[in-house]
Amino acid sequence: GSGDWEVVLGVDDVTIEDLAADAKIVQFLVETKATVSDDFVRNRFWRETLVVGSLLDAKDQDNKWFDAIVVEPHKLRDKNPEITEPDKQLMVHFKGWGDRFDELKHIISDADSIQPRFTHTVNWRKTMAEGDPIEFKTLEEKNGAMKSLW
Repeated sequence: GSGDWEVVLGVDDVTIEDLAADAKIVQFLVETKATVSDDFVRNRFWRETLVVGSLLDAKDQDNKWFDAIVVEPHKLRDKNPEITEPDKQLMVHFKGWGDRFDELKHIISDADSIQPRFTHTVNWRKTMAEGDPIEFKTLEEKNGAMKSLW
């Protein structure tokens, strides 16, 4: 909506007209960092504000980016997560996947895999229109047990 900032990456040959064709006023925020591996100050602050329910982009153990949400810490793959710094660690749930794939992330040492929403994922909801095909998950009872179906 009006007043929202949008992160634009990899725009070597894009003009202002391409980015904001209908805008009367355009504001740009340019951030710098010393090296490629450094993090922007804005992102460091943002990670410190994450709480249960926060939406974000998160990279899984296979280096794939997903829509994610911060959830309450819970048992992981038959072991308890080692939460040694509760104010610096968060449990990340990858949307569309079961909670057995959730991961415990540290906001400093895992900073490269915890990024603001739509930094590495596409906001497909923005362009969704009536009649577009969608894929969804539902439950069906089979032999007295609930089974997930796609």
